[in-house]
Amino acid sequence: FMIIWGYIMQFGDDGLQERFMTVFPYFALSAFLLTGILSLANSFVRNRRDQKCTQLIRATCVEIKKRKSNVETMDHTGRHRGHLYCPVFTYFYDGQVYEGCHNTYTRGCNAVVGNTYDIYINPDKPKLFKEEGETVRIKGMELGVGIVFTFISILGYIVLICVG
Repeated sequence: FMIIWGYIMQFGDDGLQERFMTVFPYFALSAFLLTGILSLANSFVRNRRDQKCTQLIRATCVEIKKRKSNVETMDHTGRHRGHLYCPVFTYFYDGQVYEGCHNTYTRGCNAVVGNTYDIYINPDKPKLFKEEGETVRIKGMELGVGIVFTFISILGYIVLICVG
């Protein structure tokens, strides 16, 4: 979209530029509103899923998945790309061994391979689980992003309507 905008602003005629600049604020605010609503919806879905995880189980961290972050960080050796981590747990419930991770990668990972941790599983669907504390941080961030983006877009619509 930004490439199209740049092309129109650079090479488009005045009428096309004027029409585009009239529509652009509504498009941008709609993108903000959609992002906010999706963040809020994801937070509520995750919360509902986590409320069903009531059975406390001891799980062993068997692996920590690692992938590169898009954010560059600095350390004592110089510039490098940071990493994101996702612990993989194995646990025993109702005569079966389960292994899983959320596939939610975070910067800090307190889990250590070989250590055991308390997790809460869904007794009806034992493959679904939540870690203590981790989900609160992520849900809070999603909820915050959703609220801020939704508020900014609604405020922007109000300003556009009042000014226009």
